[in-house]
Amino acid sequence: MVSAALLRVACVTLCVLLRVRSARSASCPAGCECSEAAQTVKCVSKDLQEIPSGIPAYTRTLFITGNQVGRIGPECFTGLDNVTTLSLSNN
Repeated sequence: MVSAALLRVACVTLCVLLRVRSARSASCPAGCECSEAAQTVKCVSKDLQEIPSGIPAYTRTLFITGNQVGRIGPECFTGLDNVTTLSLSNN
């Protein structure tokens, strides 16, 4: 028989793993592909009309190409101090 303490440990571990996974997936804007290892975010050909919010702070290379972005406000890149390459072609 499994003890109550062991069940609690298993439940807590499962909850922590689910939170970590959900935090990682939530850090990438919908319609974009994010790679923390490559420090790259690609939002390519998604018919975006504006720069998506929620771009991860680790981003160094940002592709927002092949969309329909017509306006870029000063707030669009707030918190993205690490970006060294930005591609906005074909908008």
